[in-house]
Amino acid sequence: MAGLLRNLLKRVLVWWLPFVLALGGVALAFAAWTMATQSGTAMLLRIVAAQLDGQASRVRGTLLDGVQVGALSLNLPRAAIDAQGLNLNVDWRALSRGLLRVQDLSADVLRVSTTSLPEDDPGEGGAAVVIPVDVAVDRLAVGRFELVLDGEPLPVAVDDFRSTVALGKSGLQLRIASLRLAHPLAHARLQGELRLTELSDPWPMDVRLLASLHGPDAASPVCLADRLPGASLVGKSAGNGVPQAGKGPAAPIDASDDGQGDDAPGCTILLDVAVQGSLQELAVAVTGDGPGLALRAQAQATPRDAIPVRQADVDVKLGDGSALGAQLQWRAAPNEAGGPGQAPATSRERLRIGIDSRNFDVGKLLAGAMAAPAVLSGRLDVDAELVDRAVVSEASIKLVLDEGSRWNGQPLDGTLAAQVRTDGPTADWARLQVPRLDADLRLGANRLRGQGAWGDAASALELQVQAPRLADLWPGLSGKASAKARLAGTVARHSVRIDADYVPPDARDGLVGRAPGSVRLEAAGGWGGGAGDFQTGVVGWRGTVSALDASHAGYRVRGSAIPVAFLPDAVAPQWQWQVGRARLDVALPGQAAFALAHEGSRGGGQRWQTAGRIDEIAITAALVRAVRATLDADVRPQPQGSGRVNRSAPGAQRRILLGASWDLSFAGALAGVARIERRSGDLRIPGDPPVPLGLRRLALEAKAVAAGATSRVQATLDVDTERMGSLRGSAAATLVAGQDGALSLAPRQPVRVDLRADVADLAWVGLFTGDSLEVGGSLRADVQAEGVPGGQWQARGTVKGEKLRVVRIDDGVRLVDGTLSARLQDQRVILESLRFPASLRVIPSEWRTREWITKDADAQGGYLSAAGQWDLAGAGGEVSVTLHRFPALQRSDRYAMVTGKVDIKAALPSLSIIGDLTADAGWASLEILSEVPTLDDDVIVVRAGDDVRTPDGMQVFMDMGIDLGKRFYLTGMGLDSGLVGSLRIRLEQGRLTGNGVLRTRGGRFEAYGQRLHLRRGTITFQDSLDNPLLDIEALRLGEQVEAGVRVAGTAQRPRIDLVSYPDVSEVEKLSWLILGRGPDQGGSDAALLLSVGTALLGGGEPFYRQFGLDDVGLKSGAIGSSGSLLPDVTVASNVTRSGASELETQFLVASKRFANGITLSLEQGLAGAETVGRASYRLSRHWSVDLKAGAVNGLELIYRTFWDD
Repeated sequence: MAGLLRNLLKRVLVWWLPFVLALGGVALAFAAWTMATQSGTAMLLRIVAAQLDGQASRVRGTLLDGVQVGALSLNLPRAAIDAQGLNLNVDWRALSRGLLRVQDLSADVLRVSTTSLPEDDPGEGGAAVVIPVDVAVDRLAVGRFELVLDGEPLPVAVDDFRSTVALGKSGLQLRIASLRLAHPLAHARLQGELRLTELSDPWPMDVRLLASLHGPDAASPVCLADRLPGASLVGKSAGNGVPQAGKGPAAPIDASDDGQGDDAPGCTILLDVAVQGSLQELAVAVTGDGPGLALRAQAQATPRDAIPVRQADVDVKLGDGSALGAQLQWRAAPNEAGGPGQAPATSRERLRIGIDSRNFDVGKLLAGAMAAPAVLSGRLDVDAELVDRAVVSEASIKLVLDEGSRWNGQPLDGTLAAQVRTDGPTADWARLQVPRLDADLRLGANRLRGQGAWGDAASALELQVQAPRLADLWPGLSGKASAKARLAGTVARHSVRIDADYVPPDARDGLVGRAPGSVRLEAAGGWGGGAGDFQTGVVGWRGTVSALDASHAGYRVRGSAIPVAFLPDAVAPQWQWQVGRARLDVALPGQAAFALAHEGSRGGGQRWQTAGRIDEIAITAALVRAVRATLDADVRPQPQGSGRVNRSAPGAQRRILLGASWDLSFAGALAGVARIERRSGDLRIPGDPPVPLGLRRLALEAKAVAAGATSRVQATLDVDTERMGSLRGSAAATLVAGQDGALSLAPRQPVRVDLRADVADLAWVGLFTGDSLEVGGSLRADVQAEGVPGGQWQARGTVKGEKLRVVRIDDGVRLVDGTLSARLQDQRVILESLRFPASLRVIPSEWRTREWITKDADAQGGYLSAAGQWDLAGAGGEVSVTLHRFPALQRSDRYAMVTGKVDIKAALPSLSIIGDLTADAGWASLEILSEVPTLDDDVIVVRAGDDVRTPDGMQVFMDMGIDLGKRFYLTGMGLDSGLVGSLRIRLEQGRLTGNGVLRTRGGRFEAYGQRLHLRRGTITFQDSLDNPLLDIEALRLGEQVEAGVRVAGTAQRPRIDLVSYPDVSEVEKLSWLILGRGPDQGGSDAALLLSVGTALLGGGEPFYRQFGLDDVGLKSGAIGSSGSLLPDVTVASNVTRSGASELETQFLVASKRFANGITLSLEQGLAGAETVGRASYRLSRHWSVDLKAGAVNGLELIYRTFWDD
């Protein structure tokens, strides 16, 4: 046996021991190689990273002396970790003392991508952490930290994290030397310490954090100084330290390396946060100081409860003395014990909330979140009892707003007290009760009052609102409103009545949007499952609107017995709302009305169905005008029988009765049918008397068929008349629904239109143009078009017209017996021919024009023709109009036959009109000037040279040349002359100008019983059309002295002079012009010549008034005499007078009266050099004082009176 043992030992020592020693040596050598060499360390890290589905690159150094990894990525089950610039340095010698000491563990960038834990995942629970050795990290740092949760990056940037960690059996200690958080609205720098005394549940802890919050600008919530009035700026920093919220010393925050020092813009708040306790119960204290702000907050929390906050007290004070405080208490209420064998009683908890405000500017604090500024002083108290933390079993609310509160700049005060109770342990609205409501709130001139109770059959709540200034309630509101509401009964069975009125700020009766409106509503119903009603078992509101009356701008809707249901919790295929079968009476402006039979509507979840009909609605011209007047302030209803010559047709013949029906549904796509059709009646073309169309059939129908997510819609129009022909059309399109359920044309689906018309008489166009334009003729069209919305269209077809007629009698435009030939090709409308032959409809009364157009062969065979094309896609085209001996203007007082060509080119919104026209014959009577009507005050006259504003941004350019030819005449008002010359009229950039010269050709002018021959007449236009240059001379011929009038200057400032051949004095010119002889040497013609000359040269106004004089006249008698009011020259005086000339006793008087009673006059003798100046002052009705100087000197006191016969 001994020998066997020796042999075995010898074999082990000789054979196995060297192998084991060699193997251990290899292992030690490999470990040393991986720990002490760079290649070994790199290989080890790559192997470990590969095991975790990651990789390591750019490894330098060793694990023994320190290693740097350029990039390291690891993919763990619920997280992906990426690190750049990773450093690890371990003091391995400390392991001999049972300590793992990491001298440096840092990364330049650390990115962690993770996902949220499922709600039912309990996590790791409260398992204790066992540490075999103590761990100390001298430096734990991250340059930039990025956290991505569920694919979304953290909205706050985290960087510059520096800390130390001590972890052992006694717990964990983390000291944060620096942590910086950045957001566009604020930056934060943190320092602090976290201590865990046990590494097991409930994780007792002691946390202290010091934070410096910096707002970069006034938009930051940190910068309250710019928002809150009176907030005194303590400074950019609140001091070198923070208040001691927790235990232990607080090290000051060094913000010098934050880039937010004292010179940095913005503002800074310092916070001190202290947390003590465990996850079972924590005590939190926060203090903060900043510019004009002091914050103190304390809270007791139970983090593991569904509602973690049990008690909180927050107090905010501002530099202006305003303050805001809030208190919260959440405590368990005594439970009712369950009986034997019963389930435990439900949990009950008490929640109390109190908010105090003292002149606190909430509007500025929440700038951007509130549109109305608010400064509040008062208190709000809420005391509620909750069952199972979900159902409010009872609650009381009390609000007191003190004087000094303001909302939207208006004083706000009042009180509100309310109690709410639910009679049951579940959230059942049917059990809701309001035992008490008492409210009285005033805002400026507005007031809200409410009182009463609700919850039993005998209770009722009443609410009254008086708002004469809605603008006080909210910015953007306007007008005034009032409302009354009454709610009686219980949630399960109640009634409601609402009366509301609204008056806009610029109220205008009869105009939609500006007329007052009112609503009256009465309904009864209840909240519940609705046994036997619509969708039994689904909780919601069901009831009946017993009375509905709404009116606005002449429109009124009334209804009764309308079933209504609203079930918000219903899910498809159930319906969320329904309006049942009902009748609505609709009144329209102008005493028209119709009944709408509503068969039913329901919907919910972007699904709906509706059906109904209108059996009969009467459409009349008066109704159309009345409706237009409610939509457009410029439209006025036409007075009854205005301007009508013939007797009106009976009412039954002046209306059309239409019916309508619909049955539509939507469930992702539209389906159903809608139809409008004529029941009886006819349409009448405006005229005197109106002309009936003779309607036999009028129907418009649209059908929609759902096809998946799209709807194919087919619309048809069928019109058949006895006199005017027929019109049939159809259109097909595809509709799609957006996410909001709105329908629109499918963007890439074709739209097809087919139109066939055989119109025997186009007179029906007068329905749209009114009776000022007469349209007639026959038209046949066969047109097809196809295209996609927003894309190109292709069209084809022909349009033919015969006996076309376009007449505007007022303007003298008479286009008759016309023919039309046009076709559609691709995207173009090609006008092959539009031709109107010359037709003499009015014979001018001017004999020369009448003779030429009726007897001269050159005046026959005229026409107007047009040809061109229009590009539908490019919204442009061109038309060339040719006129040859065409009577473009035919009226009894004016006539024009023209020849020429006009080219019209359009590239919307630009329009160009270029052409030249020559008058073959023309005549205008100036008598029309005496019949020009006056314009109302609201008519704006655009004169030549003014900016011409065209509608819808049209840019019009016009260059027209007009030649009057050799047969154009002007007659009337004493004038009879030919007119020759040319004029070029331009319209460019909204400015109308004209250049050219018009000259008279012979002719005469009769005035004051005299026939003057036009010796010369020239009117020169230089840009301005309303102010041409004038050069006109008219003479009385056949006398020894040929005298006349010359007009020069401009039309706005003409200058009128007397002329004569040979040249004589002004008095003689006037005498030869008026009397046909020289003036009487005795002076008897002087007064007549003076009055006639004044009217002639002054244009109807005495010429002396142009010099500021009130009166100029001739008197006879003694110059300078005061005299009586009787004439100075009598029959007796003439008998006794010597044979001296009558001119010796006449003198000229010019006078000027002033408002203060003074009259200045100058008297000049006609036969001598006597001159007298006079100043008169009226003392009273009978007394006056005269001061005379000149040929007669003196001062007179004059008394004048009258005696009755």
